[in-house]
Amino acid sequence: MKKVDSSKETTLRKMIWSFMDTFGSKAIYLIIQLFLARILVPSDFGVIGIVSIFIVLSTVLYDSGFANALLREKDSSQNDYSTVFFYNITVAAILYLVLAGSAGVISRYFNSPQMVSIIRVLGLVLIIDSMGFVQRIQLTKKLQFNLLMKINIICPIISGFMGIGLAVKGFGIWSLVFKLLLTQILLAILYTFTNRWKPSLVFNKGSFKHLFNFGWKLLAAKLISQFYENLYALIIGSGFSMSTLGFYTEAQKLSTSASYSIESSVEQVSYPVLSKFQDDSPRLKAAFQKTFRNTVFIIFPVMLVLAAVAPAMFRLLLGDDWLPAIPYFQIMCFAGIFTPLHSLNLNILQVKGRSDLYLRKSIIGNFIATVVVGTVLLFNLGIYGLLWGLVIDYFISYFNNASHTKQLIGYSIIDQLNDIKTVFAIAVFTATAAYSLNALNYSNDLILITTQLIISAVLYLSLSYLLNIKELSTIYQLAQPIQKKLSIKRI
Repeated sequence: MKKVDSSKETTLRKMIWSFMDTFGSKAIYLIIQLFLARILVPSDFGVIGIVSIFIVLSTVLYDSGFANALLREKDSSQNDYSTVFFYNITVAAILYLVLAGSAGVISRYFNSPQMVSIIRVLGLVLIIDSMGFVQRIQLTKKLQFNLLMKINIICPIISGFMGIGLAVKGFGIWSLVFKLLLTQILLAILYTFTNRWKPSLVFNKGSFKHLFNFGWKLLAAKLISQFYENLYALIIGSGFSMSTLGFYTEAQKLSTSASYSIESSVEQVSYPVLSKFQDDSPRLKAAFQKTFRNTVFIIFPVMLVLAAVAPAMFRLLLGDDWLPAIPYFQIMCFAGIFTPLHSLNLNILQVKGRSDLYLRKSIIGNFIATVVVGTVLLFNLGIYGLLWGLVIDYFISYFNNASHTKQLIGYSIIDQLNDIKTVFAIAVFTATAAYSLNALNYSNDLILITTQLIISAVLYLSLSYLLNIKELSTIYQLAQPIQKKLSIKRI
């Protein structure tokens, strides 16, 4: 059998472990959310969705681009890690005080009095998360994705059972709050104890300046990006009901569970691995192209087939109360196709140390988002206009993010499109076949979904084999050692 070259093997095998980590934790999260969605009302999820926006924006602020700066460094020192550790905790504490003090204003704007206490309790995750920030970066830099997978699966299971128990006992929205809080507490504890790193009592100005000089542009770019990513939720929360926002936030979480799992895996693994080739352009291009093609081979069928099986999936798993969220979910699946492709092309900018281009692209991308959202609001196109606007925004932004990849490593947008066109055609055909089965009116949704998934898998793999898509054999070869390892553990 043909051997896979070592750089490809390293990158893709680590990506598989990282995907198993992210997808496993996301799968557990979804199962728990399904139970909670059966007990709680959509408006509860809408309130948590709004509060989460402010927490995410605060998280980007105390990160300050240091995560990517540390990952990019080939040899980070104890002073570097200690400086970032104390900076993160200090800034997180300040941000929490600002957020807690602003809780009243936020709750009045969204006409939700209960937000005040929820913000002040849930906001504590900022301080808790900052305590395990450096330890998580170190584990990622060491490519310890097997260990990270175990941690990120154990924590949601424990907190999820507590959340379900509280919901059953009638705690309502607070079951969601305490579930999220406990998750962060457990993650911080396990990151700390498994990594066995202790900070030195030092704040080195040289380390701070060196890391921040690279990271501040990423901070600005990510802050702008996160604001615009959550702009839709802010608009829906202020212009529609909390129930509508609940439908949107849960549909978004379901659709991004797959796309984010792949995106996160690509970003976590490709960035430190590609950084090793930052001064070797031919190897960097080869590694990037292989990672790009394998990512597309996975993301296209997953997102399109999810959109196809959505009606039966929502009826079976969430019940009739959540049926209005089906078209939201399907539209966001189309947008989700582009998210890993964005991450890969932006990773190249960071690998090459071009945080200036990263910031510029973020500004351009968010200008595009502003135009799209402004057009939707101007013509009063409603919730569906916003959602299709998101797809258009992601589509245009892909070309913006990929435009400098040719200049940096010689892999143009045309090259990328040529590499993905056949896989895209196969994925569309597969999803169309799966969607057509919805018209057969199966009496049992479980049977319908099972049939759709089996037919989709057989069609996609068979067509890939017949059309000689080499990513099929590559992933098979790379997955074999992991499969054997899992089989041995079962014995």
